[in-house]
This record gives sequence, structure tokens and C-alpha cells, in this order.
Amino acid sequence: TDFDEDSEQYEFAKQDLEKYSKDPFIDWIIVYYHRHIYGSGSLEEDTDFKEIYHPLFDKYKVDLALQGHLHVYERTYPITFNSDDDDEPIVQDNNPNNIFNNPKGPIFATVGTGGAHDMTLSSLDDYAAKGIEGKFGILDIELEGDQKPLKASFIENGKKKEIMDEFKIV
Repeated sequence: TDFDEDSEQYEFAKQDLEKYSKDPFIDWIIVYYHRHIYGSGSLEEDTDFKEIYHPLFDKYKVDLALQGHLHVYERTYPITFNSDDDDEPIVQDNNPNNIFNNPKGPIFATVGTGGAHDMTLSSLDDYAAKGIEGKFGILDIELEGDQKPLKASFIENGKKKEIMDEFKIV
């Protein structure tokens, strides 16, 4: 599907993000697409998609971007697009306790762990907060209480159901 700035797909995404970013009843904007645009894995990132859509995600205050393609789990810190070097996004918050208060950029999570196999991560990029390879698992996302923080937990799909990563967006 054509996704460049002149395409129907881009216009759909832009109009949808603009509409819901202005809606006072919408607390969270979460996008999903298949090909990863940030990742430390062995497969190349989709740089064309990144150059077109990450600035759109920043403009319309996307909170979380779920991506696949890599059969690993990887999560970034909140990042914004770097127009000077699209391979080096700008880390907006690298809080080690993984609680992000009103972050200035989306968190990108690669959750390709339904098909985990021998795909590996190289050394994690500076913008990556967590990387897990070789584990089957899910990302459980929940909304809590009146303040409506978004809490996400990567849970290994094994006998123990071990939580291997957690983060919260307030």
C-alpha cells in the first residue's frame, strides 16, 4: 500500500490523528503498524515510513506506537523525530524507573514475540530502554484509576508468566 504524503493512506492517518488529538474525551492515542521504524534487530528499519510518519506522530501527540516485524521485544524511551539525523531520534525522557509523566514523544514498542525464534538484537541503541530476544510473550496494556495512567507489562508466555518489562505513561 502506498503510504507517502500524497497517498490516501497518509491522508487517512493524518485526518484520524488530527481529529482524535483534539477530542477531549480521548485520553490515549496508540498507533499500530507492522514494519518497525526503530529497532536494534538484525533487519533494517523502514526509514521511508519513519521519515513520513514519526513527525506526524509527534505533531498529534501519539502516546504509544506498537510495531512488529522483528520477532523480539524492544521498547524505546519517549522519543521525538530528529530531522537532522533520522537514525538518532531525540530521547525526551530516560527515567530509569520507567514512569513517564506527560512525555514529549511516543514510546515505540516492538512486540513480535508471538513468533519468537532465533532473531537477535544487536547492542541496544541509545534510545532503547529494554530489549528481549528469544522469548514468546505479550504486551499487556491497561488503564488505571481516575488519573488514567497507561501501564504496560511485557509478560513471558511460559509457565511462570514472568513480567520482563514494565512501563507507565501518566
